[in-house]
Amino acid sequence: RETNTWSRVSLAAVTARLAGTLRTWPGPLPFVAPPPVAAPAGGGNRSTWFGSAPDFGGTEVTGYLLGGVAEDGPAARAGLQAGDLLVELAGAPVHDLASFTTALRRHDPGDVVEVVVRREDRRRRFYVTLGDRADRGR
Repeated sequence: RETNTWSRVSLAAVTARLAGTLRTWPGPLPFVAPPPVAAPAGGGNRSTWFGSAPDFGGTEVTGYLLGGVAEDGPAARAGLQAGDLLVELAGAPVHDLASFTTALRRHDPGDVVEVVVRREDRRRRFYVTLGDRADRGR
């Protein structure tokens, strides 16, 4: 909790400093366009579907914690279940939801990928045949 308090104090100090600077800034603020965002490596296929939902419960773990899997979705058919901590997808380490998404988008629907999860303090391997988002619920 000390970190939370420190963070709030720091945020308040930075906000006060920013407000003071903006109040005394001479003239209009210039607009600077952000750089273009590159697509994830491997084409960034957004139609690939794994069939899971993240657990946003606030636990600090390294990996992608499955909060649930879609009934009869790719993850469920492979044997994955809520509570599994996915740590590797197709040889790529998974540290969080963002790295999971990047690794997933390197693949196409129909690809079979090996995933490694931690379940009950044991590493387990599964093979998931990825789906297509357009086929969900059919």
